[in-house]
Amino acid sequence: MRSAWARVLICLAMLVVGAACAGARAPRLVEPGLSISGTVSAIGQAADPAYQRLSYTVTLYNGAKEPTYVAWVEPLLVRELRRALLPEQETRQEVRRRLAAGASLQVQGELTFDPGRRSKEEISAWEPYLIGWNVSNESLIRTAAAQAPNRIIGYVRGVQEKGGKRTLIFDEVEWLTDVEAAYMRRLHGECSGPLEECQPPNPFFISNPSTQTRQIEVAPSAEIIMATYSHAANGQYQSNEPIT
Repeated sequence: MRSAWARVLICLAMLVVGAACAGARAPRLVEPGLSISGTVSAIGQAADPAYQRLSYTVTLYNGAKEPTYVAWVEPLLVRELRRALLPEQETRQEVRRRLAAGASLQVQGELTFDPGRRSKEEISAWEPYLIGWNVSNESLIRTAAAQAPNRIIGYVRGVQEKGGKRTLIFDEVEWLTDVEAAYMRRLHGECSGPLEECQPPNPFFISNPSTQTRQIEVAPSAEIIMATYSHAANGQYQSNEPIT
């Protein structure tokens, strides 16, 4: 059956209270399948002795059944620390990593701030330094249209007509749009740039041809698409050849 995919860009503010210098904590659900499973932070001397830095490590866990692509993370700071950051300090930490289903990913970062004339005890009183997280991640979600009975995508081996019934014999594949194909290329490490830069050059994109031949009874009016494989260097396939 045709697999229909929907691209969803999810930018969530994941509020995690009490994320200070402690070790791993119990996972906190922030979105079905995605959670913060641990946060560690510490204050130390910056490269310039006039400043100090906050070092942190955050662990993301993907409990979903599908992989996701993490674009960036951004710590949400306690007000006093946020005001002390250097003006040019960028708080977002680029990730651009695929996070497989059931896998964890550690992200590390540093933020430099001006302590002014504050003592070590005064800065320690700011704890917890991290009060939450902004995380930008992308996921593909199957829609109900994935089971549409009147459209089959596959490598057609034959169509049998017998007793008024029509049976399709085919190798099942998946047809992706340009945007979906670009997302999958990023997800599998073939491209790390923006989606528009990762789109394949061909207008149609078929991925993962199945090695198992299937048979299914279809309506006489069903639209059948024959996949004429054109093997590319990246192992992908393209097709757009209707046979009925």
